[in-house]
Amino acid sequence: MISLVIPTIDRPDFIQKYLQFLDLQGFQGEVLIGDSSALDLFNETSNFINKNSFCFRIRHESYPNRMHFEVVQELIEYIQYEFCMYICDDDFLLNSTLLKCVEFLNQNPDYTSVGGRALMLDVDDSWKILSIRDYSLSSLEETSPIDRLSILANNYEVVAYSLSRTADFIKRWPKSDDFFEKEIVIETHPCFSAAVQGKIKILEDLFVIRTNHERRILLPNFEETIAGDYWEASVKYSINELTSIIKEQEKDKVSEEDIRNQCSNIWQEHIEMKRHVFSQRRVTNSNFRNFINKLKGIISKIIRIFFDNFRKKEIHHFLAKDNELEVYNSFVEVLSLSYNPEKLDK
Repeated sequence: MISLVIPTIDRPDFIQKYLQFLDLQGFQGEVLIGDSSALDLFNETSNFINKNSFCFRIRHESYPNRMHFEVVQELIEYIQYEFCMYICDDDFLLNSTLLKCVEFLNQNPDYTSVGGRALMLDVDDSWKILSIRDYSLSSLEETSPIDRLSILANNYEVVAYSLSRTADFIKRWPKSDDFFEKEIVIETHPCFSAAVQGKIKILEDLFVIRTNHERRILLPNFEETIAGDYWEASVKYSINELTSIIKEQEKDKVSEEDIRNQCSNIWQEHIEMKRHVFSQRRVTNSNFRNFINKLKGIISKIIRIFFDNFRKKEIHHFLAKDNELEVYNSFVEVLSLSYNPEKLDK
């Protein structure tokens, strides 16, 4: 059985769709929802949960005025099962692949996490799908934890959005007054921790459908983040945590000082990589912003005109397994809130 940890804020319609899609697939386990919404929106979600019956256990807790990562840290104490994952309220999981992930972890003790292929769907404010594209994720299967960390730091992907062993997952979310930079705490450090805890596998099966929309919550840009009050302390804290994890694995093979130096160097490489990417984006945006803005309306119209035909002819390119098209079609129905709960066998 699986525990899903889902922070949310002011998006009860997202949670409703999420729970409906899980129920439609016959998900077995528990969903832990940490809700930072205003009281009226929290009550909207609570009423929806109470009025409906689901095939899994739901715990819905209120955490007003708490940040995303603080909510995850609070929900950890409620996890009941051996396998779990943190997932956003707008990233929709496929239950059939989750079950394959459990089987994989049971058979491969040297892996800490496993996920699968991801799709990114651009949707408008009425949940109409405008475009579909692959969302890149890669396995990390090198033997050395330092090698895995270095590869991830220089070719960064959000590998933390994978199913994990609960004991490993909990260690990725330490609490400290020195660890409060939200980008590091909510994403970078959990990914780095996963990389050093064990190997990470990305299956060929479709694992998650991600959505890109106007209400998406984005982190500040890199320039603002690195200038923040908590940046330096949080990087240092992450280095110490990573050092501790690797030292426990390496025992007496490598000194703690050498491990810390390696982790520090890898973190600096990651920062330089992000600084370079941010600089390139800033130049590109400056040169082409006006041009792109003029084209945006035209492109949106073209996508809308041709997407229905594209979906029918090309969606098979993204959905490699026999069951994926049926699940995808059910997902589209859930987005429109006109789904048939008997459509999929549970």
